Amino acid sequence: MSITIKAGFNKQSKDSKKELVQFYVKGEDEQRPELNEMTRSVVILSIDGVEQQLTAEFKKVVQGC
Repeated sequence: MSITIKAGFNKQSKDSKKELVQFYVKGEDEQRPELNEMTRSVVILSIDGVEQQLTAEFKKVVQGC
């Protein structure tokens, strides 16, 4: 499965064991049911303009009111 979303990158940090890149899904993509199904899954991120793909954990979904 391949999903394309628009996201705003929030922060990047790194320690001795892992690197964290946190981002938020923006706009109409926030309501996509496929994203809720991916929570706690390991995903492959492919970012336009970046050659290397990233393996990442899709950590959580926070629903706004």
